[in-house]
Amino acid sequence: NYVIDTGRTIFQPSVLSAGGNGFENREEDAIERKKERVQWKNGVEFLMSCVAFSVGLGNVWRFPYTAYQNGGGAFLIPYIIVLFIIGKPFYYMEMILGQFTSSSCVQIWSVSPLFQGIGYGVVVSVFSVITYYCGLMALTLYYMVASCESVLPWTYCWEEWDDACFDSSSTVVGQVKNGSRSSADLYFRKVVLNETGIENGLGLPSWKLVLALLVSWIFVYVVICKGVKSTGKAAYFLALFPYVIMISLLVRAVTLDGAVDGIIFLFKPTWHKILEPAVCLMASMTIFGILGNLAHEIGSDDISSVVRAGTGLAFISYPEALAKFTVVPQLFAVLFFLMLFVLGIGTTVAFCNVIVSVIKDQFPQLNQWKIAAGVAIFGFSIGIVYCTPGGQYILNLVDYFGGTFIIVFLASFEVIAISWVYAAGWTLLALGLLPFPLGMILVGIQNKDKTWLNIIKPSANWGPKDPKQYNKWRDFKQSKKISRTCAKKSKVIATLFGNY
Repeated sequence: NYVIDTGRTIFQPSVLSAGGNGFENREEDAIERKKERVQWKNGVEFLMSCVAFSVGLGNVWRFPYTAYQNGGGAFLIPYIIVLFIIGKPFYYMEMILGQFTSSSCVQIWSVSPLFQGIGYGVVVSVFSVITYYCGLMALTLYYMVASCESVLPWTYCWEEWDDACFDSSSTVVGQVKNGSRSSADLYFRKVVLNETGIENGLGLPSWKLVLALLVSWIFVYVVICKGVKSTGKAAYFLALFPYVIMISLLVRAVTLDGAVDGIIFLFKPTWHKILEPAVCLMASMTIFGILGNLAHEIGSDDISSVVRAGTGLAFISYPEALAKFTVVPQLFAVLFFLMLFVLGIGTTVAFCNVIVSVIKDQFPQLNQWKIAAGVAIFGFSIGIVYCTPGGQYILNLVDYFGGTFIIVFLASFEVIAISWVYAAGWTLLALGLLPFPLGMILVGIQNKDKTWLNIIKPSANWGPKDPKQYNKWRDFKQSKKISRTCAKKSKVIATLFGNY
């Protein structure tokens, strides 16, 4: 309420500039231009969609290694501080703006057209992420199908592998330290990825991975083809099912030999390097519990020797540990990769809806399913790059620059735009004229009939998209106008009588 009410007051100067009947006409035109957006069936669907979006592949294949790399338990202290000081407030701010305006990440910047480039930057970043997310989903689908064989294919070394190799199912002490490589490692690099080295170019895509990528995009399309209606129904499964599998794997992990050592390794602080806590810690305990068992089986006291970064954690270390399971390893392998696949769908669906909503706002005459099909086809075409032997090199680059670095950059400007420009745009403009950004020139050309003050202040159609809510908001603004006018007149009268 505070954010919305404050926003209504701040909006006042720009929309009243027309004055009199002009103001009323602008408001009526804005209402006519607004089309009612499809709503969630109930609040639970919205909550489940938020959970499915928040809990993604990163909780399994990124967070555990990041925690290890930055000091284990010591990492959780700055992580939780930053989470509640920066992460959650920013998440809440975006949620409020989205629900208040029912607009896409581009259209919402009618609050300050000068910063509309942030919205387009978000679209580029989101699309970059979903392309490699579906590439990771293709890998999980490949492994899930391979796990259905009578013997896990990465359990033993293949005859055609000339490298020094040892079976991932073996428990011989010291083999990790003598330069040899596990069969799980070689299976991932030689069979799944067919890596040959980036110096030889990207190479030709693997038809098996391309097929898995196609299936992944089909699943995503089925969920987003009808917009909120289909997404809301799928949200229950996408949000809750991974927890069921994660808890099952956690129970199995903590019963393995050496699992306690792995969990202690996760929580043991390394102070010189100094929640999503429930989800990230559950995933981390599951992963490190099984990595602890892996270190125990190979006779290594150094758990860091079995911890790998990036895709290596999910597709080498964990399969290597699964190969040592004596009881139905195929079942746990299928469950693990199915969990990863569902987590990937949940996040990808949310990201795809961002792009679909932007296109829908720009071209409202297009059907939802056509836009979704276009996004899926284009995303699939780009994703083929990650199915090549050199695709993992591209994935790492896109992940860093498109999925992490640019997001921090855009988020910083978003906070500036909402917190400063929205309330005191003229101040930021005065400070930002030198050096003069190229984007400001483009905005000036597109809005050549407006002053710079109007460009950085909210547009006439800024506000709730729902006509009823918009009328209430308009009435609120009018009441604020009257109250401020009365207050000013009271001050004038009081001053005059005081002087008298």
